[in-house]
Amino acid sequence: MKPAQPTTAPILEVRNARKRFKTPDGGEVLALDDVSITVQPNEFLTLLGPSGCGKTTLLRAIAGFEDLDAGEIFIAGENINGQPAHKRPVNTVFQRYALFPHLSVARNVAYSLEVARASKAETRRRVTEMLELVGLTGFADRHIHQLSGGQQQRVALARALISQPKILLLDEPLSALDRALRSKMQRELKMLQSEIGISFVFVTHDQEEALAMSDRIAVLGHGRVQQFGPSTQLYDQPDNVFTARFLGESNLLPASVVGRDSHGKTRFRLFDGQELALPLVASSPTSPGGVSADSLPGSQVLLFTRPEKVSLRSLGADCLQFHGRVQQTLFVGAHYKVLLDIGAPDSFNAIVAADQAADISLEPGAALTFWVPHKGVRPLVSDVGAT
Repeated sequence: MKPAQPTTAPILEVRNARKRFKTPDGGEVLALDDVSITVQPNEFLTLLGPSGCGKTTLLRAIAGFEDLDAGEIFIAGENINGQPAHKRPVNTVFQRYALFPHLSVARNVAYSLEVARASKAETRRRVTEMLELVGLTGFADRHIHQLSGGQQQRVALARALISQPKILLLDEPLSALDRALRSKMQRELKMLQSEIGISFVFVTHDQEEALAMSDRIAVLGHGRVQQFGPSTQLYDQPDNVFTARFLGESNLLPASVVGRDSHGKTRFRLFDGQELALPLVASSPTSPGGVSADSLPGSQVLLFTRPEKVSLRSLGADCLQFHGRVQQTLFVGAHYKVLLDIGAPDSFNAIVAADQAADISLEPGAALTFWVPHKGVRPLVSDVGAT
């Protein structure tokens, strides 16, 4: 996966976007609450979040299908506020591809060129190039009902790309596909984006899809950006509870701040009396209200760790040790997913490699001791904008 290039001028910039909608009962919903993001040239950016978080509203605002109540949108440095959708240098692939069933594949792909009155020779040339790019050479004369779901998705992509937009917007375009085809199309989309060299803004609620495809992810919740950055950073270092819970499986353990130690680290005491020290920095704009080195002793926090950080072997002094009982075990191929009661308010999720589990019992009720390295633990705060 190519790294994002944050030092270059963004191809897309959304600044302080706000959007309210009226509800049937006369109330209001704040769909976007001071949302700001940037997209770099040739970047695959994903807007990730649950239903109602604002991600599709943001995409529609970029496309020109929704007017913002406040905020600005720039494409290649140009303010496009108020510019109608058909004049913006973007194209959108929708969840339902909106293909014309009465037209051939070639006519569907050529639609925007025909509207623009391009010459027949130019249209034929570019349609041929697009169909080759999306792997549909030889399908030009077929009709939409003769295509599989994956082939229809490729036609929609070719139709969106033929006008050479600066940014391609994709609103959950893979959600209607079965799991195997969806995985295949994820790989193809990512390779296609790299090959054509334009920026994709991709909307999904599927965390695995976001992690597999994205250079950066903007996690949205409560109408606000909860965290924004490289996919690996968001997975390993979530800033708050919302991101930790939504992006992958997580464990959240109650703890309190004890104070600073002689090395400048912040000490935390867990619910079971164990203590650990973690290096923290002062609060910053990228982690608003975050747990930091200046957090007051006695402050209540949640310590986060991923299930895959669990080891069934001692990791030495710099680790936490837990004793628990197995509540449930699921075998998922190369590993087991184990749910444990460790005396915390919530059950603890562990991922145990199949080879580690060869000589132990993971049956419900079995006792289990395991370790978690300090470096796999991170303190978290509540969600940005939560009420």
